[in-house]
Amino acid sequence: MKADDIIRLLLQESDLFYRTEYRFAAGRQWRFDFCLPDYRIAIEIEGGTWTDGRHTRGKGYQADCLKYNAAALDGWTVLRYPATYIATHARQVHDDIMRAVQGESGGASPPLVKSDKSKQKKIRKAD
Repeated sequence: MKADDIIRLLLQESDLFYRTEYRFAAGRQWRFDFCLPDYRIAIEIEGGTWTDGRHTRGKGYQADCLKYNAAALDGWTVLRYPATYIATHARQVHDDIMRAVQGESGGASPPLVKSDKSKQKKIRKAD
């Protein structure tokens, strides 16, 4: 079974609303393989990781970095999986998705308020 079929089955079994090939950035051609728009969670299948595929060559890798950074800055949680991993670890992939849906993914701390410079300096010194 192909990786995208496995993801589709996992999402259907979990009764989660999902979209495929979802364009998330206005004015860009970027698409998520799968997304849960209600939760702002994206699932990306990275193919060709062992065969010099698009995702591992310079230009493709760079484009993916820019895409994932834009998604993160826009508040998306992006779960990335090699296709071969999905086929052998479907239960773990499902558990990861459910953790993200339940808000247990950790995530970044909320940003500092820009106007509070004294607090920013204290945090920087503590690092």
